[in-house]
Amino acid sequence: MTAHNSPVHRQKETKEGLTSIITNDVMQSVNFGFTLATVLAWNETIKKYIQTFLSEKIGSHYTLVYALSVTILAACVLFLGQRFKNKNASNRYTWN
Repeated sequence: MTAHNSPVHRQKETKEGLTSIITNDVMQSVNFGFTLATVLAWNETIKKYIQTFLSEKIGSHYTLVYALSVTILAACVLFLGQRFKNKNASNRYTWN
């Protein structure tokens, strides 16, 4: 049995791999938390801006206008993100 095939070596590789996976998951969770906090802060800011400056022009329907605007923006971002993802996936298998 070689040193690379020994149970101790495989256990060490498994432990290092597991540690890497856990670290990546923790970092993703932390990043998601900060991203969510940022989004919520901007959400409140935009709502206040719309309520203060645009409610006179569009009446009491500013929440509907805001919801529709965010929905359209989210759809555009998701659409562009999907196109970018598909483009990268197709380029991955081509030889340039």
